[in-house]
Amino acid sequence: MEFDIKTFAERLRRLRLESNLSGEELAKLVGLHRSGIVNMEAARRGPSVEILYKLARVLNVSSDYLLGLPSTEPPPKWVERIMPNLKTMDRLEREAVQALVLGLIISRGGGL
Repeated sequence: MEFDIKTFAERLRRLRLESNLSGEELAKLVGLHRSGIVNMEAARRGPSVEILYKLARVLNVSSDYLLGLPSTEPPPKWVERIMPNLKTMDRLEREAVQALVLGLIISRGGGL
């Protein structure tokens, strides 16, 4: 499997935006100039190993995910926020939440 710089660029930009970081803020956090982030998000340049490591840590994902390698995509932020509540629910409450989510997916034509 080859490195797909477009996948990397898309994921980097999406994760930066989801983290509410500007290009300049992310650059500072990983020790780059803003143009470094701009070039990576435009798929003009890939990261060094050190920068890849820092990006993964700051964005809270695996480096494999950033590089487009098979890995588990991190759950959306809203899922992370509700997980502690799901753990405190009894079985019937969890089943009701599951039925609601599955019903919404099916009503939108989604598959499981």
